[in-house]
Amino acid sequence: RPPPRPRAMARGRAWGDDAWAARARRGGLAARSAFKLEEAQRRFGLLAPGAAVLDLGCHPGGWAQVCVRALAAGGRGGAVVGVDLKDTPPPPGLRDPPAGVRVRLLKGDALRAPPAALLAAAGGGRAGFDCVLSDMMSDTAGVPVAASLRLAEAALLLSVGAGAGRGGLLRAGGHAMVKILQGRGSQ
Repeated sequence: RPPPRPRAMARGRAWGDDAWAARARRGGLAARSAFKLEEAQRRFGLLAPGAAVLDLGCHPGGWAQVCVRALAAGGRGGAVVGVDLKDTPPPPGLRDPPAGVRVRLLKGDALRAPPAALLAAAGGGRAGFDCVLSDMMSDTAGVPVAASLRLAEAALLLSVGAGAGRGGLLRAGGHAMVKILQGRGSQ
């Protein structure tokens, strides 16, 4: 029997009672991890107007919410394709996205999904994503840092291509960001 999920990782309002969780709830965000992506967007400008974004490990939808907000603010639309092993009902802002922003939340294994299907979900006959984000994490308590690093590596290989002659999902000049657990072995 698997160990119970820690309160801070639970879906919905049971995130915990810290200031970030309260701020996320007030802002209508599905997860407090959305603030990490907001900070990266401010610092590095990962999400350009009109971009196509692939969100790996998208559940519960917080990063996708940030992507939609950034694309809508750019005024040129764009697309957000989220993939997760869990069914991800669209959180606020994704049920009826702003005009010009396409959102698709898919249930499945992002590492086994056919690249053509992911690109087709973005629409517009795209040859690659402008930004690939990964917040993939095993759904167990006490996940070792090594498992986090393996998922980050897999996301990067999917982005840039795994093996000779196999192109990745990230277009040339695009951005990739992966989140890993911090701990021994991650430095």
